[in-house]
Amino acid sequence: MKSISRFKCSMFLFALFVVFCVSMSGTTTFAADKVYTIRLAEFYAAPPGGGGLPKAGSWWAQEVEKRTNGRVKVEIGWSQAFGTVAEMPDLVRTGAVQMAALAPGYYAKQMPLWNVLSAMPFVTYDPEVTCRVTWELYDTFPAMKEELVKNNVKMLYVGVLNPYKFLSKKAIRSLDDMKGLKIRSWGTMLPWAMKTVDAVPVSISVADAYDAFSRGTIDVQVGPADMIVGQG
Repeated sequence: MKSISRFKCSMFLFALFVVFCVSMSGTTTFAADKVYTIRLAEFYAAPPGGGGLPKAGSWWAQEVEKRTNGRVKVEIGWSQAFGTVAEMPDLVRTGAVQMAALAPGYYAKQMPLWNVLSAMPFVTYDPEVTCRVTWELYDTFPAMKEELVKNNVKMLYVGVLNPYKFLSKKAIRSLDDMKGLKIRSWGTMLPWAMKTVDAVPVSISVADAYDAFSRGTIDVQVGPADMIVGQG
């Protein structure tokens, strides 16, 4: 097993898909008495930080060890311990880690098709629908799979975040109130959406957003409430 990757695709203000991916090349022989360690690079804080996704990832890691009778262990590098958000696709592609949390919205050049799913605003309020659409796109359009192959990953599962919220230092009651505000952004589509209401998009990953908000680098945090609070 050379590289396993998990990546997250977000629907702006509504839901975040989590996609676990696995990439395998060649044939690997497993010794019956050997303990194998899978390194998972994660940009969320360890549970309970970051909301439900880290809890799910932590549960999965525990289940892997339990169901393999301790023969396979998952070592999670929380809070970018194994590499920054920007580095994670290459860490997986090269086999430096076997698994990583990837949000395609951060990698518009490497994953232009998946990036669309990760930063398309105002799509749906229904997490079940967004999950189903993601799987249908993956199963229906070969280009979606081909894009993952180019990055040496294969999809494993999809999950969903809570609806996105704004955490602002200033009351926002209308679109006019967003003018001039520095709002956390990512990818290529969300910055465009922010500019249309005269806000100032600032590209920052979820891992760095809490500190940026505290320092005043941004005026508005964007994301699920549990994630925003948990990252602190």
